[in-house]
Amino acid sequence: MPKSTVKLQQTAPISKGAPTTALRPTTISPGVGSGSDEDEDDESDDGMLLPFSIIVLVLSVVVLVIEVLTKMASGS
Repeated sequence: MPKSTVKLQQTAPISKGAPTTALRPTTISPGVGSGSDEDEDDESDDGMLLPFSIIVLVLSVVVLVIEVLTKMASGS
């Protein structure tokens, strides 16, 4: 029969006084990954977002009014 467990390798003991290098925080420079191309794309998407949000708001108010009128008509 094949074995279903794997023997783990030995690890180094953890010292109580000094933190390990994997746990040290790293800093990220603010200039990395910020380009003017990304900013221009975001601005073009915002132009379509406002009309879409207004349409969704109006439709949700219409659905709310229909629900309230239906509840009132049924008498519940």
